[in-house]
Amino acid sequence: MKFAFKLLALLLCCHAGKAQSISPTKLIKHTIDSLKHIQVDTIIYYHTYCSECGVRGRDQSCIFSTESFTEISNIILYKQFGKYYSIHHNCENKIVKTQLFAPQSIGYFLSIIPSLNKRDKFITELYHQKKFLPPIPTDGVSYEAFIYCKNIKQGIFMHSAQMSNYYYMWKKFFWINEEIKVLNLLKKDLF
Repeated sequence: MKFAFKLLALLLCCHAGKAQSISPTKLIKHTIDSLKHIQVDTIIYYHTYCSECGVRGRDQSCIFSTESFTEISNIILYKQFGKYYSIHHNCENKIVKTQLFAPQSIGYFLSIIPSLNKRDKFITELYHQKKFLPPIPTDGVSYEAFIYCKNIKQGIFMHSAQMSNYYYMWKKFFWINEEIKVLNLLKKDLF
């Protein structure tokens, strides 16, 4: 147990020193791979970003150099040896690890995986019928959350407008309220 924790800490520290050479995306992928390597089997990656937020005058924490999105949050939540932790990555690739107490998002996210699998099949069938989902704006805040549990990987992608201005068009889809609940639980657990 001590060896696994030291290995994770070493890997994270090594990458924190390479702030200019590693993109946030690569650092997150490496962190998730490192957690899997030390036998962490339940991981959630929560990511929020904003398109055109700089133009809109919002406070910018950092900007993806290749994708030109304003980075808002990059957080990994995981369970290890019965304890829960979060790892916050900021734009300078500084890492803040925090112990969490009784987060609800992991259990709920795991419980809706069958519904998310049905969502994926539904969307594939819809596209094969040459039909499409309602529109989503390209500007504004977007949320992503991925869960990794053993050999399972599933994700949620949502724009803030789907929960507000465009909700009336999206509420008819069976997965929307479940995805909104996961995102709300993640916000409650992590902030």
